[in-house]
Amino acid sequence: MAKLRAILEECSATRDALPLFDKKTTKNVTKLVATLAEPADDVDAAYTLGWFHWLRYEHLPEGKDRDDLDAAVTFFGPVFSADPTRVPDDLRAYFLRQEASTERALDRAAELLDIHQLDGDLAAIEEATALLRQIVAETAPQHRHYADRLSDLGTALRLRHAATGDRFALAEALEVSRMAIAAPAPPSTDRAPHLSNLGRVLVSLYHSTKVLHFIVEATQVSRTAVELAPDGHPDRGTYLSNLSNALTVHYNGTGNTEVLREALDLSREALAATPAGHIDYEVRRRHLESLEAGVRR
Repeated sequence: MAKLRAILEECSATRDALPLFDKKTTKNVTKLVATLAEPADDVDAAYTLGWFHWLRYEHLPEGKDRDDLDAAVTFFGPVFSADPTRVPDDLRAYFLRQEASTERALDRAAELLDIHQLDGDLAAIEEATALLRQIVAETAPQHRHYADRLSDLGTALRLRHAATGDRFALAEALEVSRMAIAAPAPPSTDRAPHLSNLGRVLVSLYHSTKVLHFIVEATQVSRTAVELAPDGHPDRGTYLSNLSNALTVHYNGTGNTEVLREALDLSREALAATPAGHIDYEVRRRHLESLEAGVRR
């Protein structure tokens, strides 16, 4: 790879493209590509190979440049996902158009999830799940939003399980939600929603299996989500509510009154952090009333 980088630097300095078409260089590049199972496995190698094919594409006549263009797109894909500024301007514009299309699909999936949650429309949750599956499949693991998209798919699968009873959907929801936590992401990424979503999947698994480990882990990851969302965080009320719900389920399974008292305290805090007009305000208010009644008993 070092030799290829040297050739690219020489071509850039001299503006002589002939070394790019040297038979020995071409043969060596073919060998390098063979050692790289997936471009996403080594972004720096993909960057070098992307520039090799892009420069060849720029110097080939129309009609003979397609293979190098396709190769450049393939190799620069994971590079764009990791850092769009490292991609040639023309290709960056192409990838940005693709991103815009993906964002429209994500907006559609979010709309379908809202429809399903409002009126139980089964077709909406099926379409949302299919859309999110496709989006995740087309997103490179190095993409800065890969974890977000995995987490969104986990939410859709959890809701699909709740609507259909499909145990495989719940198992897949757990898998992709754990993948979201493990996926690489920029340092600025807010991990709280991923953790909170995983917590909700684990609560569903506990309801389905009655395995205590799931609800214990659900409270742990939900607690971490709250810790990552300081006062003033726009979704802190949601994370507090999810933790309170997990603790309530834990109490129902174990009868531990200390857990119930913590669930009550968190429910009060969640309601205080929720604006009166919020879509979940009444749900959280009723949950608090239920907990207060439980403590009085």
